[in-house]
Amino acid sequence: MERQKGFSLIEVLVSLILLTTTVLALLQQQWHSHRLLNQLSLQSGALQMLDNASEYCLSGFNRLPSKEQSFILKSTRLNDAVQLDVQWPGDGNSPSSLVRHLKRVVIS
Repeated sequence: MERQKGFSLIEVLVSLILLTTTVLALLQQQWHSHRLLNQLSLQSGALQMLDNASEYCLSGFNRLPSKEQSFILKSTRLNDAVQLDVQWPGDGNSPSSLVRHLKRVVIS
């Protein structure tokens, strides 16, 4: 009996399943990294905006600096301080992440 060369159908199917599983895992990891990078970028922008608003309050300006479109900046006067809130949209994957926010109290 003559021995045939090449791969069997089972070997090809197993290798395709392994390759597909690996590629899907890498794509999921890439998507997750991209999502985290976007969140980090938005948080960094919000922190910068909060720092600018804090400096405006400390320097005695009555109005807050202009804001970027994706952020909502609110200021609340307390007795001897100003509370600054910055909100921005979250990733939307869970109900608690629909809106993210940072707070800072500036004593004036």
